[in-house]
Amino acid sequence: MSDTPLLYTPIHIWLGNFITTEHVAEFNFIRKIAGVHQRFLYPYTRQGRRGFQQLYSVEQQAYCQMLAHKGCIASCMLFGFSLSAAYRDSRRIICIKNAYEYAFLGIEGLLQCSVEDSFLDEVEQYLDSPVFYQICAFLAEKYPQFGGPEHQQHPVIQFCQALTLSPSIASQFH
Repeated sequence: MSDTPLLYTPIHIWLGNFITTEHVAEFNFIRKIAGVHQRFLYPYTRQGRRGFQQLYSVEQQAYCQMLAHKGCIASCMLFGFSLSAAYRDSRRIICIKNAYEYAFLGIEGLLQCSVEDSFLDEVEQYLDSPVFYQICAFLAEKYPQFGGPEHQQHPVIQFCQALTLSPSIASQFH
């Protein structure tokens, strides 16, 4: 038997086969609504009206992934977190490496857009969400494994670590 280490590249998951024509039509309608921040469309979807909640099916994941690839920050965070094994098992895809990547990009987008007053008005209600806190805790826990030492000083990880140490720090983000 050989001691050769096995190297692999994680598969980047695309769930496009689960996206319906209704999903596409809803996205096209929502992005045309005046006053809706184009980086935070999720709350205006039928799925998003329930709030910032965990995803429990492949269909929900597929829709969030589509929105994430269209630039929706909330969908990027939710889709990423849904790929993790951080909550109860359900009929969904789990890939922790991709979970970290999507959740990281979602928080990074959130931090980048946080200087816009109109964006902060949109996301304010989601910053107090238990799921938002769980996403930050997931990133703070997994960065050594998936982000490496270069992520230790990254603003995303620093934000997540600060938030998970003290929930009151979230109010400083407003």
